[in-house]
Amino acid sequence: MSAHPNWGSVSRGLFLTHPGWGGNVLMADAICAKYGPALTWIEDIDPVLFCRLYAAFDYHKERNDWVREEISRNDSPRLDWIRLFMVMNPQSTRAQAEWARDYFAAHPEFENIGRAEKYDLYIASRFGFDLIEEEVTRRARASARKALAHDPYNPRLIRILQTPVPHKTILPEGQMRVETVEGPSPEEVADYARRLVISAPFDPKHWNALAATLRIRDPGAFETIDAYMINAIVYSLHDPELVQNYLYKRLRWISLHDKLTAMDEADRTTGWRKAWLDATPREALVCPALRGWRVFQALCDGRDAVPGCAQPQEQPGAFEALLEQARAAGQCGTVLNAPIDTLFYSPIGFDLTLPED
Repeated sequence: MSAHPNWGSVSRGLFLTHPGWGGNVLMADAICAKYGPALTWIEDIDPVLFCRLYAAFDYHKERNDWVREEISRNDSPRLDWIRLFMVMNPQSTRAQAEWARDYFAAHPEFENIGRAEKYDLYIASRFGFDLIEEEVTRRARASARKALAHDPYNPRLIRILQTPVPHKTILPEGQMRVETVEGPSPEEVADYARRLVISAPFDPKHWNALAATLRIRDPGAFETIDAYMINAIVYSLHDPELVQNYLYKRLRWISLHDKLTAMDEADRTTGWRKAWLDATPREALVCPALRGWRVFQALCDGRDAVPGCAQPQEQPGAFEALLEQARAAGQCGTVLNAPIDTLFYSPIGFDLTLPED
């Protein structure tokens, strides 16, 4: 900051004053007092005040009343982004609504989808103004697609591209009907999910989202789905909720296997059904399910109040039945007899890098 004063460095420092990082509002005040005066290009408002307002609005909600007071007596355009957020509510007055409408009219480059959604909900639909979310979403997606070519793993850009374009209609009774008119293709959904895993490989929700892009009827997909879900469990530090989600999927796959096996031969030996049954013996479904069940029991023993440890009523019975069947058939001995500490999962490596153009 001494050599190159810039708002980027200050804003990143303010981010670390969030209580979630162990910070507090006094730390934000200290940063603003020390570095705010160097932001000399901020001319229409005291840079220290601007810095403190930014910190309070984004990270320190205990100062909301103070922010409102300062906004009400300061007409600097630099504060319009806060002012805009503050009028997006069911109590906004017509004067506030008209100010918001005029703001969007004066800023055709606006691309914040969340703000546009709130404007439609709280302002436009109440006061009969034109809806804007569809147009803003299209514009944001077009910009994000262009930027992604130069920043291929940027989570913000990817999430924008994952956002479908809504078309809204205000019905005569005042309700809003929303229809999706444009969105990512299945191939793009898979591509964006893969990019998010690459950008943050230790985030379990990204692995589960990537698993959801595959279908077990696709060649080789079953093993990949399973591995992605295991990685989600590992990177969640064996969160019982994710283990239970894995068990639910396993039960569905076993049920599907039984249903297909019970079909007439002509039906079960066509297309993906034959390929899946040939590649997936029932034991290959049951043994990993029983492993997951043992892990779940170890995680949740005596911990019924822990989120994820409460089980659907039918689940324990289903696994007890699988356990009896496996023992009677002499199957899954490695899983059933192994020490529990050897059954917890380890990460599975994948090469998810994007192909070269």
